Amino acid sequence: MRSLYLVAVAAIAAQASAVTNSTSKGALNGWYACYDYTFSDEEPSPGQDAECATYSAPLCYPGICETPDNVDSTKVEIFVKRLLATSGNPDSASNVWLMQGGPGAGSTQMESSMVDLHQRLEGAVNVYTMDHRGTGRSTLFNCVAAQATTTGTPWGDDLIAAEVPTCARDLQFKYGEFASFSVTSAATDLKTFISKYTNAEDTTTSWSPDTVMYMSDWDKTFGEIGDDFFALCDEDKGCKTHFATKKLNDTVQGLLEGFDKDPNSTCATIIKKSASCKEFNLPNYDANPIMYKRDEYWNKSATIPSHASVLLLSGKLDPQTHHKYADALLLALNGKNKELISFDYAPHGMISSTQMTAGDPSSPTCGVKLLESYVRNGGVLAKMGKSCVAQMPGFNLTVPLGYLHGLLGTDDAYEGVLKSRAQ
Repeated sequence: MRSLYLVAVAAIAAQASAVTNSTSKGALNGWYACYDYTFSDEEPSPGQDAECATYSAPLCYPGICETPDNVDSTKVEIFVKRLLATSGNPDSASNVWLMQGGPGAGSTQMESSMVDLHQRLEGAVNVYTMDHRGTGRSTLFNCVAAQATTTGTPWGDDLIAAEVPTCARDLQFKYGEFASFSVTSAATDLKTFISKYTNAEDTTTSWSPDTVMYMSDWDKTFGEIGDDFFALCDEDKGCKTHFATKKLNDTVQGLLEGFDKDPNSTCATIIKKSASCKEFNLPNYDANPIMYKRDEYWNKSATIPSHASVLLLSGKLDPQTHHKYADALLLALNGKNKELISFDYAPHGMISSTQMTAGDPSSPTCGVKLLESYVRNGGVLAKMGKSCVAQMPGFNLTVPLGYLHGLLGTDDAYEGVLKSRAQ
């Protein structure tokens, strides 16, 4: 399971919201009976309990970008999936949206959470998800003409440097301004769909926190999580005894410094002299860079509507979305009806990584319990049940034997002898 995702409650309608099954309402193509799971490694979905649709959205929304005259299509297709309420009337049920984070991927990883939440709430809510524009089953941000992201290329659907110029030209020819695939455009798709096709009274608001993450600071920022993890060795008896005279963090740092002082690799010299590496010294190319200008929402804080609330979940050992950015987001949001719940030892993805039973990946998670309580109580933070947070297992560095064998090839992570495969 990829960890690059964020589960968010985008809208919980406090009042009745009509649900349409029309296949001819405006630009909506649906709804059609479809399976709960798009992909399955084990067995097919048990039935067609879900409904799927696509709707046509403008390539460029007013105020975000302008569609060039030479672009073939002024529309993009947006894929949407839902599980309708089975307890009571879907037309009067609340709506919950589970959205992939980024936005950088399709919504198939949301499907298990959709089914789980729908079951936990006894089918009392409508649960929706959407493939952001550019991803999944929606119109892909893909350079088809340049064929730079096929499985036959060196890195498959990832680009190598030599493929960027042709892909950039292809994308520019098809779409013009890349702001058509910006976060703001994707958020506007969601807002538009909620207001047009669920008749929800509330819509969503996009924002950027005052503190943002830059790729140039990535190693430094997320190295802090590594330091915090190493420091936890002092809280684990099994680990602490092995680093009594020199702490784990200092030991690792000394090891790295030793490598740096006495390098024995000639790799850098060979690469520098290699004629085959000259292809990566790419000149400027005749196309726009694959980026877009900042829009009016850049670095602007959102104001929480008077009828809404915000619940944030964050793990303090998250190496992908640092906990300090959750703190910054909470501070940046204008309004008092907000809360951040933090987990001391959880990594990325609170919905899936906060197991209540240590060592059991199939045990219920506290993150799901919190989300369930939040929805049951209509987003009223004061009414939420939060007891599971205090019941979370303590920190434990005991490595399961399967991991020891598979990753380290030994029975003991500290003093073990490397085993051969024959052993």
